[in-house]
Amino acid sequence: MYETDQDYPLANVAAISTDFFDTFGVGVLRGRSFNLMDDMDGAPVALVNQRFAERFFPGEDPVGRRIREGTAESDEEWRTIIGVVPDMQMAGFD
Repeated sequence: MYETDQDYPLANVAAISTDFFDTFGVGVLRGRSFNLMDDMDGAPVALVNQRFAERFFPGEDPVGRRIREGTAESDEEWRTIIGVVPDMQMAGFD
């Protein structure tokens, strides 16, 4: 656990469509990408990028592990990691 809420690690979050990675010609490195079953009625799932996987699951396969946004008291749903994708530029360029 972390001593204060400010000690929790920060990560960027993005909602994407099922064809996002195909559009950019990017393949999943491990596990799978989103599919049509991964909707609001399905089990909560997440993809993480390679940097996230190496930082929070060093030497492990993160596929199947669970993560959630927020602190220990968060009401956010736990999401199962279904895949690892390459690191990508997800915001505008400076």
